[in-house]
Amino acid sequence: MAKNNFPVISYLLNFNFSGKNCILCRIILFCLIVNFYHAISFAQDIHFSQFYASPLTLNPAETGNYQGDWRLMNNFRTQWKAIGIPFRTVSLGYDHQFFFSNERFSAGAIVINDQSGDEKLMVNKFFVSGGYGKTFGTNDFHFGIQGGYILKNYNTSKMTFPNQFDVTKGEFDKTLPNNEKSLGDQTSFMDFNSGIAWTGIVGKFQPKVGFALFHLSKPGESFLKKNTRLSLRSVFHIGGKIDLDEKYFLMPNLFFMNNSKANDLLLGANLGMKLKENTPKIKSVFAGPLFRGGVGRNSDALIFIFGVNFLQLDAGLSYDINISTLRSSTRNRGALEFSIIFTNMSTRVTKVTTPCDRY
Repeated sequence: MAKNNFPVISYLLNFNFSGKNCILCRIILFCLIVNFYHAISFAQDIHFSQFYASPLTLNPAETGNYQGDWRLMNNFRTQWKAIGIPFRTVSLGYDHQFFFSNERFSAGAIVINDQSGDEKLMVNKFFVSGGYGKTFGTNDFHFGIQGGYILKNYNTSKMTFPNQFDVTKGEFDKTLPNNEKSLGDQTSFMDFNSGIAWTGIVGKFQPKVGFALFHLSKPGESFLKKNTRLSLRSVFHIGGKIDLDEKYFLMPNLFFMNNSKANDLLLGANLGMKLKENTPKIKSVFAGPLFRGGVGRNSDALIFIFGVNFLQLDAGLSYDINISTLRSSTRNRGALEFSIIFTNMSTRVTKVTTPCDRY
């Protein structure tokens, strides 16, 4: 028998699932294994520096993966203003939890608009997602799937082509026909994603680990008749919270994304402080750095984050300081980003007590 190089998978396969939920447990296990083996097989999209504050773009398994009835999230990012027309990304998402016979389901939707460059390359994404969560002791597993429609277009009015070069003037004339019959200014396609996530308790640490796969159908995205397909993109992320004492806590974060030969790594932590009861109802504040780079490439940015938890609202502000070879042109100026998540408190009754008089 060949040596097993994946002891975690071996452990899960030999785990004794029993009881009425055994079939469901095996379904979850199957999804885990499928996602894992896709990750080790051959596999850059819109993303945020505050990746943990955009759960529906981070991992479909984050749909409904929180404590509360429903959640509303909004993210805004503007980048490269120092070297021209800035790149801008805006997203708005919503998800909701549903319980049927003590089974936890969830559904969500997100809209993303991304605009970049002088040619006004516009990308609009519309995704819906579904999730299912199951708890075993102190371990909570969540699985999610996501599907949607992507529309891309750009403005050709500011572009010039070889056929528009006027030899009599020695310059390009945009009023001349470009004769690019194989080039379109719009394309659209369907896309599908999936992911898994685990949350547990390790001493004072409450880790959350997730893995997701994007572009499962490898859709074509080219503006040309000769179609170019998106390659599989994998995302691995770790977050959580460590209570240092009754007042201070630490939130480490790691994000790694791989897409064909491109990759992106973010690593850092936020230090938080719980506040005593106050009039503005601010529960806590946090701040910290993130580093963005990659495997086999230069450092990209240092990111500084500040956030606040107000009632059921989490708000974050971050700025990317460019440290790449482009810094001479940007003068270290990178991206400004805002994030807001509002989580409605849970109204689900988890413990029922019957009051009675004692005699």
